[in-house]
Amino acid sequence: MTMKMSIPILILFVFAQWAFAQPGGKPHKVTAYDYHDYTNSSIQQKTFNTYYGDFVVDEVWTFDRTVPGQVVRTEISILEGSDPPQYVCRINKFLSTTSAFLWTHNNSCNPFYDPPLVTRTREYDPPIPVSTNAMIPGVAWGNGAVMSQMSYPDQMQLPDNFYVDKNEVLGVENVSVPAGNFTGCLKIHRLRSVSGAPYTRIDWICPDMGLVKRIQGGSRMMELIDVTFTP
Repeated sequence: MTMKMSIPILILFVFAQWAFAQPGGKPHKVTAYDYHDYTNSSIQQKTFNTYYGDFVVDEVWTFDRTVPGQVVRTEISILEGSDPPQYVCRINKFLSTTSAFLWTHNNSCNPFYDPPLVTRTREYDPPIPVSTNAMIPGVAWGNGAVMSQMSYPDQMQLPDNFYVDKNEVLGVENVSVPAGNFTGCLKIHRLRSVSGAPYTRIDWICPDMGLVKRIQGGSRMMELIDVTFTP
């Protein structure tokens, strides 16, 4: 091969490496950390204040990781502004893999049982990727999933629906909430809809802590106020 031919080929090779570089590769990589830390950590419970205009709602998340590779998050909210007070209870199941954190179930529950009693089951097929190992500013992911099963304890089946979950990392920020100051947090824009009813969220996901702040639809804001770790 002549020198005249080898120079253009070398230039093409270098350009191809740059053009087809994987997200997160040099020189675009930001400060990296394991986005699965908080799902596999010793965090046992997280408490949020959720603001709906003039109302403040206490929201408590507890985590169960007894099954390897699976995280069960139970969320209980007390709507004290209602008369009488109402409770919202959800049990979300996630699958933690080496490349992504997948949402598999979103179940309603009755909080007046210990443990809370599931009253409706919704399964996502395929699972929804909540986070991935390639989350850097400018990277988007997610599409739609069919809710293959939505049933009640009496086994009544509802028609399949389509769930949309699209996400984009907007940047890396420091965040201050009542629970403390957190650095290097990912600011993530999420667009979600269930059979055509869309809503947006901005989440701040921090190293070793996960979600610390959320703004949804301009009318709801969550802030982390307390964290409990397993002994």
